Amino acid sequence: MIFSTMPLLAKGETVRKVSVVLAALAAGAIVSGCITSSDKSDSSTKTTFTASDWIVSASALNAQPAGSVKIIETSVTGTAHISGAVSTIWQNFSTWQSGGYFTLKTPIVISGVIDSLGINAGDFVVVYDPGQTPAAFRLAWALRAAGVNAAVLDGGLAAWTAAGYSTKTTVSSPAMGNFICDSLDSSLIATKAQVNAMRTAGTGVILDSRDSTTEYLGDTTLTNDTILYDVARSGHIAGAESANFVNVFNADGTIKAKTDIDKYLAGKGWTSSKPVIAYCTCAVRSSVWFFVFKQLGYDNILNYDGSMYEWAADHTLPMKVGSQP
Repeated sequence: MIFSTMPLLAKGETVRKVSVVLAALAAGAIVSGCITSSDKSDSSTKTTFTASDWIVSASALNAQPAGSVKIIETSVTGTAHISGAVSTIWQNFSTWQSGGYFTLKTPIVISGVIDSLGINAGDFVVVYDPGQTPAAFRLAWALRAAGVNAAVLDGGLAAWTAAGYSTKTTVSSPAMGNFICDSLDSSLIATKAQVNAMRTAGTGVILDSRDSTTEYLGDTTLTNDTILYDVARSGHIAGAESANFVNVFNADGTIKAKTDIDKYLAGKGWTSSKPVIAYCTCAVRSSVWFFVFKQLGYDNILNYDGSMYEWAADHTLPMKVGSQP
């Protein structure tokens, strides 16, 4: 996994944001989370996607009225792009601390990132990855946490091109959007304290989305500079159960059928009624499970933002090596 950083807000951006907020307040436009849309466009130009759409197919995206959906590509180097797509990377939404991306940035900073992508209040966003990585899920999760209705394109760019849909050689350069978020949605985000409380009480499933044969098992002979991704300690959160995120994908990168995923979960003794907190190294691979659960209608899931970077760095918290939770 490659980590990189990019500039986020131009000088004076915070002042601009405050001005937008004050103007919206004066107009009575702010509701919980973000500014509401005043879009009065004809229904024929509006998307049919709704907040309950977490993963969408290439054919469904292609069928949307032109311009009714904002499209984001999780890359800054690709050569083929879905028409209208703008590009960014998921790291732009996360705070860098020594050792890893621990948490989402503050709402005001995330608002600036979202606006730079041309997203307005009320927009529906579809995120796709040009390769076969889980980055699109992490970026879409950040958007959802900020209050944007966002879905992931099932199978990414490969599914789009396999269906015969056209691409462009350049990405779009959008005008600044007007989205404002005043808080992150805590119903989607797990904290270190919540993970520890679930672990102690044994009331749910702590789902380790990483590789089941290496990262989860761990190795006590490794030091922090030799552990994969420079995690401070090797192994898994004590009590966590392994469910490698790759188990949700077909060979072509699309998500498996609900019956197949239900069978996989049942084989582990999990039911949809059990609360789940998913984690990985920095909430990227765990975002895949988060979106799959949501799309299947299993709403009782949180994504642990800090994940192993945060947990392993706190030596007061227990970890284990080996195949047992």
